[in-house]
Amino acid sequence: MAKMSVFTVLRSFDRSFGNSLVVVWCFLSHLDVVALEERISTKDERIKVLQEKLSTTEEKLQVSDISANETRTEFEGQQKLVHELQRRLEDAEYKVTVGEKLRKELHNTILELKGNIRVFCKVRPLLPDEARSTEGKVISYPTSMEAFGWGIELTQSVNFEFDPLYPGSSGVVSVDLSFNHLVGKIPTGTQLQSFPASSFEGNDGLYGPPLTEEQDGTEPGVLQEHQTTVSTIDWNFISVEVGLIFGHGMIFGPLLFWKQWRIWYWKVINKILCWIFPRLYFEYATKRGQTYATLRWQH
Repeated sequence: MAKMSVFTVLRSFDRSFGNSLVVVWCFLSHLDVVALEERISTKDERIKVLQEKLSTTEEKLQVSDISANETRTEFEGQQKLVHELQRRLEDAEYKVTVGEKLRKELHNTILELKGNIRVFCKVRPLLPDEARSTEGKVISYPTSMEAFGWGIELTQSVNFEFDPLYPGSSGVVSVDLSFNHLVGKIPTGTQLQSFPASSFEGNDGLYGPPLTEEQDGTEPGVLQEHQTTVSTIDWNFISVEVGLIFGHGMIFGPLLFWKQWRIWYWKVINKILCWIFPRLYFEYATKRGQTYATLRWQH
């Protein structure tokens, strides 16, 4: 009986302990579930925060993309503007270069086209209205001895483009450039090429319309002779240069090619220096059988 009671007690204890374990296990499971639910809620909140940050970042990224596109568009526009300005600058530099070249050509043409220009005008008597005019004289005879007896002077600026006594215009058509020893090509333009060919007669050095047609790179004999005269050699300058070269050769030639002359020259120079500066003295040294003199300063 005693053994049965002990066994019964142990069995009842085992049952009660098993029930306790079940209760404990259920309690621990409940605690784990609560902890998991809290962790899940915390992670859900963190996910929401991260989603909000992600949406904010995406919005910022879109704004930055838009600003980057605007900046890229503005940069491309500025680059196009820079290319356009560079092209205009190159065109302007090219025009300046061409204009400078044309100016030099016209300047050289004007220098070649030189001579005395004679202007023929028509002289008529004064009209009654002009004779009774209270204004000063329009034309008077010169008093200088150089033009005495063969010239007239204009005391007022008068327009001779229209004369009521003579029909038509007596303007630049009456200018005569013949027999004035002019040389070179007649400049292109209506100022000179509108003159008749007779206005340029007697000038063997002239060529070009209206006198002659364009010459294929050739120049008349008078112009070639004129250019040859201008480009003659200046023998006076050459003789001066030869004299200078000869004089320097006579002085420095012996110093370079004659040892005795160099020794004597430096001896004279050293004596002059010692005479000017008394503190200078010579220090002699022998090396390899030769004696060298060094100029020293005495302290």
